[in-house]
Amino acid sequence: MNRTVLDYTGLTSEEVMETDFRERVFHHEDLERLRETRRNGFAAGLPWENEVRVRRADDKYRWFLIRDNPLADEQGWLIRWCAAGTDINDRKQDEERLREENIALREEISRSSPYEEIVGSSMPLRRVLSQVSRVRITVAYGGQNPVPKPFVMVLLWIETSHGWKITTDIPIPVPPEPEAR
Repeated sequence: MNRTVLDYTGLTSEEVMETDFRERVFHHEDLERLRETRRNGFAAGLPWENEVRVRRADDKYRWFLIRDNPLADEQGWLIRWCAAGTDINDRKQDEERLREENIALREEISRSSPYEEIVGSSMPLRRVLSQVSRVRITVAYGGQNPVPKPFVMVLLWIETSHGWKITTDIPIPVPPEPEAR
């Protein structure tokens, strides 16, 4: 174990050698997935990665991407594993915030523009819907870079013999909020 891990976790080199090391360091909800991923990767001798919450010395958790790669000698024999951990906590928080915003947006769209209003106003959509038996509509919120121009994307899916296929995508610009006076 390297000094960085010991400093981060607040454990001694003796403590990380104890059988309950992983239970003390990784969040209990991530342990079984981590064990399974490690077991499969090590058994196959293949690189593996996992996103887990790691406890700091102050008992707070942060998300890390843990990667393990096998290292082989000149003859191709596995001699050891090289592990690396990358703090991805900010990314995970951004993903959660985006997920919550999407849920809120979907709820707002379902309140303010029901499915029938979207489909009912479009003759091409009505023609497609009259010819297929199974249809799904997905609504997502997006933006364009480098200048943010928010929009709602409505995707029309139909079920084919090969699975679900997008048949129509309709970007609907979201007007900016009026400035407060």
